[in-house]
Amino acid sequence: MSRSGPCAKLPLVVYASFAEQAPGGQVGEEEALKNMKLRDLRLGRASAWPPDWGGSYGRGDVFPQGDEGVLAGVRVGEPEGGLFVEMQFANRRYGAAILWDGPPNAPTADEVAERLTSHVGKAIRDLYDVEIGERALPRA
Repeated sequence: MSRSGPCAKLPLVVYASFAEQAPGGQVGEEEALKNMKLRDLRLGRASAWPPDWGGSYGRGDVFPQGDEGVLAGVRVGEPEGGLFVEMQFANRRYGAAILWDGPPNAPTADEVAERLTSHVGKAIRDLYDVEIGERALPRA
């Protein structure tokens, strides 16, 4: 698997928890990818979802914590190889970059954006289980 962009030099960590295990305790790659959810994307050992929200602020502003708010937008390539997502909370917009380096064979930013775009307007807390892993694996 070839990686590029800001995640290219980060260590690739293998996670098997997102997949049902095949007999003998090994994860079947096709099964793992088919069952992959948004919550399974990782950057190092940390979950990439939900991201850390940021934005401009003023006196008395209330910041969203974790999975509060509603998904308001998704853009690919900001930063390169990742996504930029926007959310609405307390009548304000906040944004965050989402980067991931695992699990192995994780979908591309374009594929994740395609899945997330159909969920604009939905609560952030309801997006953990959005399926993002239904693409075919390359044959060896």
